[in-house]
Amino acid sequence: MPEREFHMLAGAKQSARRILGRLRYRYASRTVRQKQKGDPNMDFFDVVKLRRSVRAFAGRGLEEDKLRIILESTNRAPSAGNSQAYEIYVVRRPADRKALAKAALGQDYVAEAPVSLVFCVQPGRLSARYGERGRRLYALQDATIACTFAMLAATALELATVWIGAFRDDEVQRVIGVPQDVVPVAILPIGYQGEFPAATPRRVIADLVHEI
Repeated sequence: MPEREFHMLAGAKQSARRILGRLRYRYASRTVRQKQKGDPNMDFFDVVKLRRSVRAFAGRGLEEDKLRIILESTNRAPSAGNSQAYEIYVVRRPADRKALAKAALGQDYVAEAPVSLVFCVQPGRLSARYGERGRRLYALQDATIACTFAMLAATALELATVWIGAFRDDEVQRVIGVPQDVVPVAILPIGYQGEFPAATPRRVIADLVHEI
């Protein structure tokens, strides 16, 4: 097959996958809305089913009321001893988003999203009460649970997210202006989706869960 025809065919297949993903997402979203019968809130299990890792964002801003809902929902996340040993940094300015994308090893869709939340741990909040285990484990658990709450809250508002854990800590710290003892754990870009990926396969429950 000539190279030009090969690239045309590959492009057509990619476009078809995008269209199919968009149709599947819209069908699922419409099914959810029909089930709601006027209730603006998604059922939790529908949120879980609809969540995707989206790596392309539409050129549309994020409403302040939606961001507020996400942050308020995140603040309800459980934490060790209710200590909330984490901080959340909201990154909005285009130059900062671009720098954050560079710190995230060139994941440019970070810059595309109108807002990114950076979740950082402050292990010192737990050391007095829980010692080394609190510093090493509980603080990390607190931050990741909070990020999960934010991700699911965004999905419930029909927004897109992608969890990012690959980045250079020191560069992220410079972008958000924090000292070395405030350690970034996750970056969560949030916005309106520019792609509609299909659900990815998962392990079967029998392989995943172990009775003892």
